[in-house]
Amino acid sequence: MKPFCFPLESLLRLREAFRDSRRVELAQALAAQEHLRAELGAVAQQLAASRQQDRERRRSLPLTLVQLRQSESRRQSLAAEQTRITSAARAMALQVDACQLSLATAECEYQAVARLRASRLMEYQREVVREESKLSDEAAGRAFRRAA
Repeated sequence: MKPFCFPLESLLRLREAFRDSRRVELAQALAAQEHLRAELGAVAQQLAASRQQDRERRRSLPLTLVQLRQSESRRQSLAAEQTRITSAARAMALQVDACQLSLATAECEYQAVARLRASRLMEYQREVVREESKLSDEAAGRAFRRAA
């Protein structure tokens, strides 16, 4: 009997490659999201440290107007950075959701073709078993006729 041949094998490979590329995109988006979280944490720590330093300076020495403005300017720039990173993190969360949806869709499309291939393979294997059974029955029939 001829070997198993699935006519949609190239489609199966294409869907698999597409699914794998969606996995890579999701991994990249998750890494970027984690990077933004780390940045946000670092900025929050810097902002808290800046506030603490200002409090300590105010207790120990009277601050000049220039020092107060510099301190306030630094806190404002850190707060602006925190806002920018928060916005980027929200956008990245939306991108991660889109990547997850895209991956789920690609996985479903791959699984549909893979299930079709599996069912065709099972049909082929049943046919091989039937064919082998038929050949062995014919051989047994010939041997029985010779013996008789």
